[in-house]
Amino acid sequence: MQTETKEPVCVRCGLEVRVNRDSYELFERMHWVCFHFEFEHMGFDPDEECDAPGCPSSPFNSPPARAGLLAPDPEFQKLDTAELLAMVPCAAKSVLDRGRAAMELGRRAADDPALQPEVAALIRDPANRRLITIGSVSVSQLGTAGLVAADSEPTSALARELAAEWPPADQSDFTHLMTSAGAPWPPPAAQKTETTGGSPY
Repeated sequence: MQTETKEPVCVRCGLEVRVNRDSYELFERMHWVCFHFEFEHMGFDPDEECDAPGCPSSPFNSPPARAGLLAPDPEFQKLDTAELLAMVPCAAKSVLDRGRAAMELGRRAADDPALQPEVAALIRDPANRRLITIGSVSVSQLGTAGLVAADSEPTSALARELAAEWPPADQSDFTHLMTSAGAPWPPPAAQKTETTGGSPY
């Protein structure tokens, strides 16, 4: 009878190592992806494909992948909002799926103002700031990208507010991510006009 054992923990990201558990010691007690970025990817931008075979940034660095970053995800569009909210913090789901769920929630926040505080709380969660989906993109950054993709002034304003709270390096990574996807960042704020004169404040 198989006994339940505790999964080893990656010393780089602090998450459990499940898929490559047998190689845990070989990869210096890390996930393979964490090991790669720690020891093999030096000298390259995290989003840039390096010389190592199977570099995880390779598919993300391709033009089609970047161009489609902000496109709606049909698989996640089928899920209801409650399922998406439950998926983002769920450790049983892949980190990428958690990020895709956060992005879809960001998109939906344009049509559901009551959802915006919940999305903001998920993006501000330090755990989601640390969870890296692909390259150097975190779950929080994908959620913020979803707010931008929603293409409404309230969600764009929220995205600007949230991104302004990040360290400069995270802000720089997010700017690179958005511009690579063809989205202006930061998105321009809506121009306010006087109700009588029509000129900007």
